[in-house]
Amino acid sequence: MNFFEDAYRYFTNLNKEASAKHILIKGEYSEAKCLELLEQLKGVENISEAFSELAIKVNTVYCTRQLISILYARKANAHRQNVEETLVHLSQG
Repeated sequence: MNFFEDAYRYFTNLNKEASAKHILIKGEYSEAKCLELLEQLKGVENISEAFSELAIKVNTVYCTRQLISILYARKANAHRQNVEETLVHLSQG
């Protein structure tokens, strides 16, 4: 199993134990996203529970994407350092 599968499983299991009362939405299309989420909540019987479940799902997706971005940045930095070290080694040789 790789890191991404582990991260996905971690955040998926987190859904089962957590509750949420807010939704984090950022960016250029945040208003449209809010309207989309509001549409999903129309007609539900228990709005508090439905909102909590929706918030967990939306926030987990955001956290997973953020985590993946951080991992890619770290991998790129490690690669850049390896290239720099190799160039220094070749220039000394």
